[in-house]
Parts: sequence; structure tokens; C-alpha cells
Amino acid sequence: MTTINTEATIAELNARIAALEAEIADHRSGVIHEREGQCIVIKWHIDDVKEVRPDLDDAQAFAVLTAVKDKHDANYGVCWQTITDTADELYPED
Repeated sequence: MTTINTEATIAELNARIAALEAEIADHRSGVIHEREGQCIVIKWHIDDVKEVRPDLDDAQAFAVLTAVKDKHDANYGVCWQTITDTADELYPED
């Protein structure tokens, strides 16, 4: 007959649940876990967009980042000019 340590089993399951919840939260927030020597992550923030277009609100700045991501061309990458051009395309200045 196998004896089950209920408290230890519950503690182990709770730890696994907590780890999965943290992983889901990281995924939703855009956090990418890097494996050493296998990838790099470069992030742009809405504050970067606002650096070149301070007239945009947070939602507009995020729309610019989303458009940059959706139209990303790995041959050219993302740079300040990419952000500026995309912001100007989406929200022309008067």
C-alpha cells in the first residue's frame, strides 16, 4: 500500500500552480525569458515613442509600437527613424 503525504502533495501542487501563474503573467506582460547564449530581446516602450512624438497619448504611442511590430522588417530592424516614420504615418502632425 502506498502512503500519500497529503500536505507535501498539496504544497507541491501549490508551488507548481504559482509557477504557472507567474509564467502566464510574464507572457501577458511581454516578458520573454532568455536562455543564455540563445537569444536577445530588445524592447521599446511607449516613452520611447513619446520621446519623438510628445503630442501622442499612451494609447496612441502603444498603437505606434504595435504597428512597428506588425510591419517589422528584420532586414532593417527598429530604430528611432522607424518609430518616427510610423508615428507620422499613423498620426500626421498638422
